[in-house]
Amino acid sequence: MQRLIGELNAGDQAKPDIIHLQQTPLLNRGICLDFKLLEAAKKAGVPVLHTVHNVLPHDSGDHLRNIYGQLYNGVDHLICHDITAAHRLNEEFSIPLKKISVIGHGPLFAPAHAPKEWEIHNARRLLNLPENASIVLWQGIHAPYKGVDVLLEAWKLALAQGLQDVVPSPLLLIAGSGPKDFEATIRLAAQHLGGTVRADLRYIETRELPLYYTAADILAYPYRAITTSGALLTGLTYAKPIIASRLPAFEGYLDDRGNAILVEPGNAEQLGMAILCLLKSHAAANIGNVGGEAVCYLQLKSAALKNTSRYISWGQIGNDTVAVYQRCVASSRR
Repeated sequence: MQRLIGELNAGDQAKPDIIHLQQTPLLNRGICLDFKLLEAAKKAGVPVLHTVHNVLPHDSGDHLRNIYGQLYNGVDHLICHDITAAHRLNEEFSIPLKKISVIGHGPLFAPAHAPKEWEIHNARRLLNLPENASIVLWQGIHAPYKGVDVLLEAWKLALAQGLQDVVPSPLLLIAGSGPKDFEATIRLAAQHLGGTVRADLRYIETRELPLYYTAADILAYPYRAITTSGALLTGLTYAKPIIASRLPAFEGYLDDRGNAILVEPGNAEQLGMAILCLLKSHAAANIGNVGGEAVCYLQLKSAALKNTSRYISWGQIGNDTVAVYQRCVASSRR
């Protein structure tokens, strides 16, 4: 970034047509190099675009609100991923809606088709997972806002409500890395929940991640808050029933009792009941039932097969982004 700032300040003839900021990790640590870039770009007549993946950084409270307000008002244009985020930018930071473009997010990766039975069995074999287990998957980089602690408490409550009596082999699979103290908390909780929780707490390579999604029966997103979730978009591509928090960023992709069960964020009791009911339904469907208790799981799974209609392709995202570039550049040259 410092090199780019130097080139812009020097009036380099080969200056870019536009600068697109995606992430601002230095700003999150109080290092304001981004503002020097904005100043240099303005001096050079180069428009700056920023994609707002999260209106405010995760788990940051309000202590970065002022500095992000400066950023949002300082750039020439903003992209966000849904209308809710656009309205927050307008209402909380006084950004004119004409300065904001809404372009959807895409999945981080996707299978060519909904996993077939043999692919599910193969994924479980490669991950050394029980073939006949009813598996709920949480996958990601651990952080407080993602609600793993709520999920573990919910699992504990489901067990207390007789989960193992109605589901032969329930398994909560937590996969991903995070801060050491956070991992230690998860390991301890998993130990207290016996053999019903498996914690794969490590960096999982991209080539391995599809195995986890393929192996699962249900995907869990117990987030406390989120603006955009590539993890959810990825989960949608695997056509699995989902249990998630009732958040605006999720409700654009999930219909309660349609392709998902939605619960209030942070509510372990609701989440535990959803887990118990859906795993019970899955167990009934797994032995060939198509009515009664099996209906809930089968209906969600059927709806999930249509998830591809709920998000746009990366090709469309690319085209929409280029169109924003063109408008920004044209505006800067008037």
